[in-house]
Amino acid sequence: MLDVTKILGTVLALSGMVLLVVDPALVKGFVLLIAFALMTYGLTDVFDGWLSVRTRIDRTARKMRTGAAARRAGLAKILFGFLTLTVAIMGIVVRSSLGATV
Repeated sequence: MLDVTKILGTVLALSGMVLLVVDPALVKGFVLLIAFALMTYGLTDVFDGWLSVRTRIDRTARKMRTGAAARRAGLAKILFGFLTLTVAIMGIVVRSSLGATV
C-alpha cells in the first residue's frame, strides 16, 4: 500500500514537470503539483515511521530491522516525514501568495 502512494507522488511530480515544460507560464500549477507530491511522500513516511515505532519492525528497501533499531528508524522517518510536510505546506502557501490565476 505504501508503494502505491509513492507511485502516486511520482506521477504528480512528473505531471508538474511536464506542465512546466509545456507552458513555462504555469509555474503556479507546477508548484502546487510538486507540493502535493511532497505531501504524499511526507504522509507516507510519517505513517510508515509510526508503524515501525508501534510494531518494532521496519523494512526499508531490502533491509529489515527489528527491536530498538526499527524504533530509531521509525522515529527518523517520522521526523523527515514532518519536515517534508512542512516544505509541502510552504509550497502551498507560496502558491496562494502568487495570485489566484493558474
